[in-house]
Amino acid sequence: MLRYVGQRSRMCITVFFLAYFSAGAQVVHGEMPRCDAPNFELATQLTMTYRSALIDIQSSILNSSAVCTVKAEIWQGLDSPNLSDEAKEALAASGQAFQLQISGSAVTVFSSSAQGLLFGLSRLQQLVESNSISDTSTVEYPAIHTRGLHFVMRNVSYVDFVELIRLARRARFNTLIVQVADAVAFDTFPGDLRKDALSKAEFIQLVHLAKENGLDVIPEIKLLTHQEKFLQNKHPEWMFNKVTYDPGNAAVYDRVAVYLNELLDAINPTYVHIGHDEVKGFGKAAKRKWLEKGEGPLPAELFLHDTLQLYRIITNKGRKVMMWGDMLLGKQFVHEIFQRSWSERSAYASIVEKLPTDIIVVDWRYFDRGPQYPSVKNLGRTGISVFGATWDDSDAIRAFSSYMAGQFPQNSGMIATTWNAVQRKEWPRVRKIAAESGDAFWYGR
Repeated sequence: MLRYVGQRSRMCITVFFLAYFSAGAQVVHGEMPRCDAPNFELATQLTMTYRSALIDIQSSILNSSAVCTVKAEIWQGLDSPNLSDEAKEALAASGQAFQLQISGSAVTVFSSSAQGLLFGLSRLQQLVESNSISDTSTVEYPAIHTRGLHFVMRNVSYVDFVELIRLARRARFNTLIVQVADAVAFDTFPGDLRKDALSKAEFIQLVHLAKENGLDVIPEIKLLTHQEKFLQNKHPEWMFNKVTYDPGNAAVYDRVAVYLNELLDAINPTYVHIGHDEVKGFGKAAKRKWLEKGEGPLPAELFLHDTLQLYRIITNKGRKVMMWGDMLLGKQFVHEIFQRSWSERSAYASIVEKLPTDIIVVDWRYFDRGPQYPSVKNLGRTGISVFGATWDDSDAIRAFSSYMAGQFPQNSGMIATTWNAVQRKEWPRVRKIAAESGDAFWYGR
């Protein structure tokens, strides 16, 4: 996925641009030549599509060193100059591929798309900020096609969201998965909104900013399970038990459809993540913790019914469905602590065979260091697409990324979750997750 054609002496780069983000770029000191009037030749598609990202990249490079020329060109075909055979092959195969050439004080990025140019310039930004610039000719393309950063919008301000966009773009993610919950003031949200909820207009602005940074935004809506985050306690008449709504009540889908329609019309996502993780109440301890006296956990047939109902609502709007995969796994694929009560949920394992094959199922393996992940093949046995998800274990991130890169070269996906780290403002931890996961997903190792 990566090749260094040549690497010689260190060089300095300078770019002059306005600053959009308040990123603290590393300043390189010493007697280095600077260009009084650096020259930039950037493809029109790049400047039109990724304006905000370019401002950040260019400001960061300006604060670091000195470059006389930066050229970012769309590859026009096999007769393009200065392209190696490997570069031509990579650029023809992937719109995310790029060739980065650094020679003296000149930098050139080639790609077959504006997206590829953005990844190339983001890589240049990484090199500049780590003071790792040297003459080189590098061909790169991602080992994992879809690379998502996931976070929960609770106690997340507008500024926090902008920082997450910045982190994701710099680490060369191409997707943000945002658990919306009660943190965005959509008119049709069925529960109580947080006092610090962003307005609908603010959220739309942030989605637009994410797109200007090369990121598709996928909203995660907590449907069916974890109703403390969606219906909350506002509609007890619609609940199957304390934390799960009742798929047998048609009124639930009337309300869900109204909310989904508003959200989809507002931000026009390609996918909707419908949640569906951690059905509560299997096992005595879980029943005591999550359910009221006399309540039981949701039967598998109702889980399937709900998934298909939501699938119809979402696909009728021209979008696709993503969901967590933990409830669809057989006993041998779940953690030992869940195996103890698995007999109560054994019927769930056959649900995957009844799902439409264009649903993406996300298999989260936060602490499993491989090298094999048989749950992925189990979930994908019917032809359904399976993405992997990691958390903050560095070894697990690298191992799962390596495995997934080898399994699905054309339709691969990995998601880096941050969970409570963003809510707690644990920014060093969030940055570590983004940086390590971004590299692992890009390079497949």
